[in-house]
Amino acid sequence: MDLYNQFLENPNNRGDFLTLEEELSTSEKWQDLLTLYDSYVGTHPEDEKNYLFKKVILLDEYLEDSKKAIDVLVDIISREDFNFTHLKYLEALCESTKELEQLAQAYKFMLPKLEDQELELMLNYKTALLLQRCFKIKPIISELCRRS
Repeated sequence: MDLYNQFLENPNNRGDFLTLEEELSTSEKWQDLLTLYDSYVGTHPEDEKNYLFKKVILLDEYLEDSKKAIDVLVDIISREDFNFTHLKYLEALCESTKELEQLAQAYKFMLPKLEDQELELMLNYKTALLLQRCFKIKPIISELCRRS
């Protein structure tokens, strides 16, 4: 683990990073891998989105911390252009954990970024359905959304 400590002190060597990523994944040292990603992302903004999403998967699937995974994913969504893969992953996470407010927050971040009218309509519809579920509002919201 000398390479690991060296890298954390000076996280600029991509080769060391990739070696460590492989070693930590193979040995299933998930918490150390999470620390590695955090360290790498902080010094390599060009790879930030890719490794933040890897962090989401690590948190959700290996560390079983879906709530923290949702927080990271909402942060990614708040800073990026529309990404359908991220949206679908977030919807699945929020459904399984009942974190519907986080999903509404993500929709709020996405709406102004949409340039496609059909995507905007779809997201408005999903937002209306989500509000209907959260607040047990009568289905009139869905009807209004269908008319627009």
